[in-house]
Amino acid sequence: ADDPLAAMQCFDSMEQYGVKPDVVAFTTLIKAFRGQTRLVHHAEQYWNAMRTAKYKVEPNEMTYTEMLTVYANALQKESGIQVFHEYLCKVKQKTLKLELPVVSAYLNLFSKCGDADGMDRIIPFVLKQYPMSEILISTIMR
Repeated sequence: ADDPLAAMQCFDSMEQYGVKPDVVAFTTLIKAFRGQTRLVHHAEQYWNAMRTAKYKVEPNEMTYTEMLTVYANALQKESGIQVFHEYLCKVKQKTLKLELPVVSAYLNLFSKCGDADGMDRIIPFVLKQYPMSEILISTIMR
């Protein structure tokens, strides 16, 4: 799953054989780009394509986590913020649940980008939502 070329070939094969990609397929494909900072645009293409009329696939909590991780590793904080705000809108609409892995990926975005002030703003929100997450935060802060 960490080989973007293999993941894209698998995705293309699915389409050639008439298999409609689902949210798991798109999430796995996006995950393949998390360590490929120069290929972020490919992850973005799949992120955008999944919601088109051709596929009609909505990202789930895991998809958001992976896209945030792609942006964190590529140090693209503003793009990650947009993705997280979209996620929060879906949480507010009750189409998705607020999940710790997504919030952790968002916190990681600020950590990797060296934005301590941003992390300071997020940590109280995380602790309010997940009181037991103090362990997670202390691990990230190391």
